[in-house]
Formats: sequence, structure tokens, C-alpha cells
Amino acid sequence: MTPLLNATGRATDPGRRSAQPLDIAAVGVPDGAITGITFRERLPGLNNDPAVWQALASDPRYVVLDGFFGSTGGPAGDYYDPGDTLALTDPRTGRSEQKVIAGVLSNGMVFYPGTGASSTTYPVVLSEQATRELFGAQAQNASALVSTSPGTSPDTLATRLQGEQLSSSPVATPIESDIRQQFDSSTAFFRLMQGFLALGLGVLTTWLMDRNSAAFEGLGGGFPVEWAGICGLAAAAFAASLLATIGPARRAAVIRPALAVRVTE
Repeated sequence: MTPLLNATGRATDPGRRSAQPLDIAAVGVPDGAITGITFRERLPGLNNDPAVWQALASDPRYVVLDGFFGSTGGPAGDYYDPGDTLALTDPRTGRSEQKVIAGVLSNGMVFYPGTGASSTTYPVVLSEQATRELFGAQAQNASALVSTSPGTSPDTLATRLQGEQLSSSPVATPIESDIRQQFDSSTAFFRLMQGFLALGLGVLTTWLMDRNSAAFEGLGGGFPVEWAGICGLAAAAFAASLLATIGPARRAAVIRPALAVRVTE
């Protein structure tokens, strides 16, 4: 089990998307306790993931951010890189320090408050020393990462921990299951949108969103069109419409026109 220091604070946006300070959850990790969590980007000179964690422990100027830091919805984009800076502030004391991004996490869900559902409070990961120096007594051990032994079900363990410590009202989150559930929900939503597109909107609406929406700024790549899926859904919808109208149409066809237009007095 790896206990984590937790504190609330404010931070400037390293992507310079907003002049307003962002709400952050400062997370202090013990030196050398975490080495397996990976990064999608690292500071030049830090050649592997453990080197980023070592830099965090050895220099209080360094912090680690999630790839969705400062994002308000839609794709995260690429607004900041390792080496960029941000200012962290303790709102209770007004103390502020300038920090340097040492790495951008591949997936920072384990560091989000509670169950990871908060979309407006972003984690900033520091060393324990840096967290205590900036936030003082506010920094408390309020969460922990738990590694399960082989053969142990994280879902079962989470349920058991919450039941055994009911008086303390703990929140135990099996990370893998939570990520899988969110992924499945997102996939189902996009499948639904694909169906709507195939049934009536075509690709024009999404193309206009891609070109004009601020949520897609900073993304590279082109605008792929899933013609196979769209054509398949359109064909299925057309076939379903034909099947639904065959019966009524056949019954209407056998009625004599004189009877069909007759008005009952």
C-alpha cells in the first residue's frame, strides 16, 4: 500500500487556454514508491519512466500532470509539453511556487479525487517534500494506492474494504474496472452517434464540428470517414424500413379503389 498526501489548491493553465486559475488536487507521492506508472511524454534527458519519478523525488520544482489537465470536454489536444511551467498556489495562505512539468502521464485516473469522476478538478503530482513545503498542514494522508497480490480480485477487495471500514466511509475504487466501465460507456455513446449519423445527418455535421469547435483545437491528423460502417447502418435502416412497410402496402393494394375512397355517411 502506498499512502498519498492530498491537498487542494489552484494552478495556472500551462496551455494558456484560460486566464482564470484552475482547481487542482495536489498529490504527494513518497520517494521511490511509484515506478510502474507510465508517461506519454517526458522531459528531455529523462530517458525512461522511472527516471521521471526519480526527478520528482530529487527536485521539488518538478511536477507531473495528466494528459487532460485543463480540458473541459472533448479530446484533450496537445497544449503543453514537458519543460513548460505553471504556478501552484495554496488558496488558504496565498503562497505560490513556480513548477516545471517533468512528464505527462499516459493515464492519470488513479490520481483523480474520489472515483475519478471529477472533471473540473485536475491532479498535480509532486513529491511528498514539495507538497508539505507548499501546502503545510493542509497536506494530509487522505488516499492510498493498493496493489493486490496475484489471484486477488480488485472488485471483491474493494467491496470488502468498504464493508469492513464502514464507520470511516472509505471509497475503494478498482481502477481497471472503473476504466473499463468508462470506456464501454464512451464506446456505446459513439456507436449511438454513428447510428444517428447513418440514419440522417451524414458526415457534414461532424466535419463542421471538427473545423469550428474549440474542443478539437490542437489535434493533428485528418478527418477520417468510416464509410463501411455508415453504409452498413444506412443499408440496415433502409431494409428495416422496407420490411416495416411491406405488410401494410400489400394489404392496401388488394383494396378496390372505389372502396378505398368511399365515404361512410
